[in-house]
Amino acid sequence: MWFNIVTYMKGNDMTGGKEARIRELREEAACIGPMIDGCLQTKRNRVENKDGKVHVSPAHHQVQYRGADGKTRWKSVPARHLAEVRRLIGNGRRYRRIERAYAALASEAALGGLGEKKTPR
Repeated sequence: MWFNIVTYMKGNDMTGGKEARIRELREEAACIGPMIDGCLQTKRNRVENKDGKVHVSPAHHQVQYRGADGKTRWKSVPARHLAEVRRLIGNGRRYRRIERAYAALASEAALGGLGEKKTPR
């Protein structure tokens, strides 16, 4: 996924700042570790009894995530694993932020030399 943008951009003039930032983003993404691309949901079941009283069950948690095939999936999460799941979701958000920044910089670098005149004025 992360390709060497410098060898890809042989002919284009890329500023050192963009090149350094792209390198930083690649290193940051490599250090993230395990992650989940999804969100954590807290649910409570509300049941109305025959006498009209409403019973609310204790909270239970589900993680909704994107599977390998791109489809949305969900899985129940026991309370003892909530901290770990929250950490994994945080890593996923961090990765998506890095991925967006990387794509923007790579696009700017790729189009950096386009639209400029070849002859100096």
